[in-house]
Amino acid sequence: MRFLVDQNLPPTLAAALEKIGHEASHTELIGLGEVDDGSIIDHALATGSVIITKDSDFNLIAPHRDPMPQILWIRLKNPSTQELKRVLTERWPDIESSLESGTTIVEVS
Repeated sequence: MRFLVDQNLPPTLAAALEKIGHEASHTELIGLGEVDDGSIIDHALATGSVIITKDSDFNLIAPHRDPMPQILWIRLKNPSTQELKRVLTERWPDIESSLESGTTIVEVS
């Protein structure tokens, strides 16, 4: 699976995803740190990436945009990087299953 980590999450999340066998990039590290959400969506569609974000705007855009990439929406309130990785590791089998089944927006709260 390929992921695009939004700027509101740490770049180390992309590295952690790569360690478990996925392709991942961080918006900041590929020149998308200061672009609008539409440009991030366009990039995700072009690369076949799932967007990982804390930004609720993607959830609001999804019903009005077709096509729309899958979104992994992190709804944890200000987790540390360590806490974020712990929660994602614990829930990864369910997250991955939901994404593989085609769920458009997968929420983690």
